[in-house]
Formats: sequence, structure tokens, C-alpha cells
Amino acid sequence: MSAKIQQIAAAALALIVVGFTVALVFAESAVSSGTALVPHAAHGLSAWSLVVASIIYTYDGWYYAAYFSGEIKGGSGAVARACIKGTVIVILLYVFLVTALAWKVPLASLAGKELALASALEMVVSPLASTVVLVAAIIMLLAYQNLLYMTTPRIIQALAVDGLAVSRAGEISKGGNPIFAVLLSWGFSVFLIMIGGFEFLLYLSVFFYLYLYVLLIAGVIILRSRQPDADRPYRAWGHPWSTYTCLFGWILISLFQVGVEIDTAAYAAIFVAISWPVYRVIVRSGSNYKIKNPKG
Repeated sequence: MSAKIQQIAAAALALIVVGFTVALVFAESAVSSGTALVPHAAHGLSAWSLVVASIIYTYDGWYYAAYFSGEIKGGSGAVARACIKGTVIVILLYVFLVTALAWKVPLASLAGKELALASALEMVVSPLASTVVLVAAIIMLLAYQNLLYMTTPRIIQALAVDGLAVSRAGEISKGGNPIFAVLLSWGFSVFLIMIGGFEFLLYLSVFFYLYLYVLLIAGVIILRSRQPDADRPYRAWGHPWSTYTCLFGWILISLFQVGVEIDTAAYAAIFVAISWPVYRVIVRSGSNYKIKNPKG
């Protein structure tokens, strides 16, 4: 059921973005009302850090198909191709939308706006357009939340099956869902919401994403070195140089984010430090765990 909802939501979101792009393209260009003052907060490294964090957060779902590899027909190769195709489609949608926005609306007039797209459509299409954008934003948020509710518990469940998480999280309900893992992920999400605001959670999430990216890429390099004959369902273009380039780039971005948002980076480091002893205890106590699957 969740998968169907996500498919419908993804298709709807794509149509919404295309609709906004078309509306901007065929609308009359907005006339600048003069020199707009850019808010002071928009300057400096902190502003660039927020931009980088927002971009990473926007595109982070590119690899989420990997979490459903056991449920996708076609094997690992299909998963890799799905990740690449999905990323390309999202990039094209956003690039066309932003290009249309920059073409029709003076960017200075959008400085400091919380919903730049809503303000842009309000200028060139209709005052009601901002309401439409707000509704679309809510739909996007709900779709993303649904995706997180599908992926995060499956990560915990997979870890539990391998003895790397609380054993009960590996249990599957009759409906095929890891209920306890869902409750764990919800509980931790509520905890994070209670300790910080939106920007704090954004930066904290991005630090974890960056940490994951670096480890994943480093893992590929180590795996290819230690097990050169291992099965390769998908061959990356330009490997190993493309892999090293990505690793170097993500390390630079990580260092930049840490340098600018040192306080949030400290929180992320604390979470990682706390997770290590918990991980060791779980590994020692759950090595002989076998998954309980009512359907099996």
C-alpha cells in the first residue's frame, strides 16, 4: 500500500513541477520595482552552508531505491539504474523550473522570501498561485515523510537481521512491515524534533548524509581492492578515478560544513560517539538472532 502511495505521489509531484514550469514559461515577465535590498543574512559562509545543506537534503533520496533492493525485480543492476535515472529526472525537473523562474522573475525581488517559487508565481501568474504552491509543498512533504517511513524502518530491520540492531526490530508483521522498527524510527524522529528547530535538524541530517556518502564511497574503493572478483551488478563509469573524485569532493564539502556549522557538527559527532558502544553491545548480544517472519 505504501509503495502504491509513493508511486502516485512521485508522479503527482513530477506533474506539479512541470505545471509550475509551464506556467512560468507562458506567463508575462515580472517588471522589477527597483533595486531590492538583499537581507544581510543572505551573505557570508553561513548562507552558503545553508545553500549546500538544502541542495544535499533535496537530492539525498537518490539512493533510496537501494533500501528496497530485495523487493525490486531485476536485481542489483536494476536498483543502480533506478538510482541514476531518478537522480537525472529530478535534476532536469529542478533545472528547468529554476531556469524558467530566473527568466521570468527578477531574482532580487525574491531575496528573503520564504517560498521564492510562491512569490514568483504570485507576481507573474495570479495571487492565488502562492496558495497552490503551499499546498504542493505540503504534498511534497507528506510524500517525503511516507518515503522515510518506508525506508528508515527497513534499514533498522536489515541491521537487526544481521545482528547489528535490537533483535525485535527484525520482526516482520503479517502485513509484511517491520512494525517495531517503524516505532523506533518514529520515536527517534520525535526526540530530534524536540531538541532542535528546522535549521538544526536540516544541518544535523546533512552531516549524517555526508558521513554516509564518504563511508559508502570509501567502502566501494576498499571492496574493489580487497575483493576485485566480487560480483559487480553495475560498473561505474570512469572507476576508479570517478570514485576518487567523488570521495575527494564529498570530503571537501564535509569539511566546509563542519567548519561553518561547528556546533551542529559537534551534536552529530556526539550521536555517532554514543552509537558506537550501543552498536558493540548489540553485536555481542544479537549474533545468534534469527528473524521471525509470520509469513514464512
